[in-house]
Amino acid sequence: MMRPQSQDWAPLIVLAVAVTIALTGAGFLGGYAVGYAQHKPVADRANANASATAAQSEPKPTPATDGSPQCSFADFPVYPGSDTYRISPPMQNAWFVNQLPSQVASYYARGAYQRVWTFVAGPNATVTPGNPAPVYTFRFTRAPACRGELTVSPYSRAGATVYQALPDAP
Repeated sequence: MMRPQSQDWAPLIVLAVAVTIALTGAGFLGGYAVGYAQHKPVADRANANASATAAQSEPKPTPATDGSPQCSFADFPVYPGSDTYRISPPMQNAWFVNQLPSQVASYYARGAYQRVWTFVAGPNATVTPGNPAPVYTFRFTRAPACRGELTVSPYSRAGATVYQALPDAP
């Protein structure tokens, strides 16, 4: 004769709790991995000793022959994923990135996640006739006396941006 099935739910409940705990742990680890992969300022990743030595070895603007300082762009905060873009004026530094100009401009409007360089947005984004995408301008400064203008503009290919930093004339 057959026995009726019992109503022993304890193993099923234990299994459900174990799966829930495992999925919750995986969710926390996944969130940690996503947060870890985000862009962070270099200073936040360095330990105290490394930041003390980095402060001593920060690039300083080298004075020109007439006594006015020149800008050193060795520590300029470039937008993540950017490549150097070669242009004709030798004192101009330019970069190319496959992002919309508004995203790159937003990055600099938020300070580029660092504190050495200061960026102040220009009064308005300008629109060039024939090109509906706006061009964003920022004034930048870096102690002790590096100043200039950063221009964020659309590249000829849709969704790409060229941005360039031109120091003020000495």
